Amino acid sequence: MQIPFGGEVSPRRRSAPVKIRPAPEENGPFAMKKKLVTLFVSILLLAAVMSYRGILAYSDLSCLSVKILDPERIQEQITGKTLCETLPDIRYNGQAVAWDAQTSTCYVSQNLGNRTWSGTLSSETGKLYWEKTGSFRDLSSALAEGREYTLWYVDDTRWACCTVIFTGLPVMTLDTGEYDEVRGEIPGTMTLFDPYHESNAYTRSECSCHYHGASSEVYYKKSYKMELTEKESLLGLRADDDWILNGLYDDAGLVHNKFSYDVWQKIAQTNDVPDDEGTSGEFFELILNGEYRGVYLLTERIDRKMLGLEEGDILYKEHHWIPPEEEDDSVSFGLRDSFEIKYPDMITRNEWIPLKEYMDIFGYEASGASYEDALAMLRTENSVDFSLFCMLTCANDNLGRNAYYAAERTETGWVFKKVPWDLNASWGNKWRDDWRSNFTPYQSK
Repeated sequence: MQIPFGGEVSPRRRSAPVKIRPAPEENGPFAMKKKLVTLFVSILLLAAVMSYRGILAYSDLSCLSVKILDPERIQEQITGKTLCETLPDIRYNGQAVAWDAQTSTCYVSQNLGNRTWSGTLSSETGKLYWEKTGSFRDLSSALAEGREYTLWYVDDTRWACCTVIFTGLPVMTLDTGEYDEVRGEIPGTMTLFDPYHESNAYTRSECSCHYHGASSEVYYKKSYKMELTEKESLLGLRADDDWILNGLYDDAGLVHNKFSYDVWQKIAQTNDVPDDEGTSGEFFELILNGEYRGVYLLTERIDRKMLGLEEGDILYKEHHWIPPEEEDDSVSFGLRDSFEIKYPDMITRNEWIPLKEYMDIFGYEASGASYEDALAMLRTENSVDFSLFCMLTCANDNLGRNAYYAAERTETGWVFKKVPWDLNASWGNKWRDDWRSNFTPYQSK
């Protein structure tokens, strides 16, 4: 080895050993302090953001794409302009809003399952502003309390002010134009806002309508039969063109009909009898010819389609049972006073014969029929379920009346099944002949 001048061979230097500091334990004191600090800072940031949003809710925030302004700023917008003499253009999700012209109130449907408002309010001819007079933070409270909000319309020369009520029910408008009273078959236009079924969130259809029910014409709040020009599925019910708009005037609490229909369907679904579940209904609010009429029940019409009847079968509707004279030899054997035939359309004496045979057995205390003959005419499970249902619901008004009888032709003869109808007088809500209490046993305070 060559040695540098003036140098000497020295031993190779060894690197000092590297000291590795152990990582702090994940659950040690240091880590816990770090997590607590991070959590505390996160909470502070979240509180700051929520507070900031709360402040904005009363400044430049909007609801349904409409700005919220102080009353002073709204006054600036309308100064020098004139009041609208006609209904201003206000739209919800692009469609003319449901409007009660009597009180200048718009009804906007919202889904009760949502936590915030949904949809947009707009105008094609002007601008809309909310007046900052109520909180827009809590949708559920606004719906539960029926809270009223003030909405302003402003265009280049005019202004208008109206009330907006958010409702958790669908809203239907029915416009019959020049016809104020829906007597006879009146043409009209129906619109329906439904926040619960996205595929049918808005429906518009030409229609015809008239009063429904013998008692409805004397009630302050009428019921209507509505026929659409095309079959539509409304409120999640079956697609059809015939609908009943039940005013529920004599249904104290507005719940007896719908709840009873739902109970009957639950019972009927457990038996082996096909197509005896009967009708369904859903609540909505109705505005008729620009006037708010209140809560209604949209009901499917009971017909041969619902009950699965085929050609040759017969559908009877019982209004009330009045035993005919034994010697009645008319076309209907005297049964026309208690029943009407809903299907088929062409009616002869032959269509009344199955019902006469049925009522000869079940319509009198002592019919003289054998057990075997009686059993042969019944869908047994349906008959038992119907009797139990009437006892459960205290539906005394549906024993001997307010029922549909479906007579189905079989190889051995006629077999009957029944479904209930018009169940306002149930669960203790007995019909009372007193208009002062809406024909119910409950007196207003």
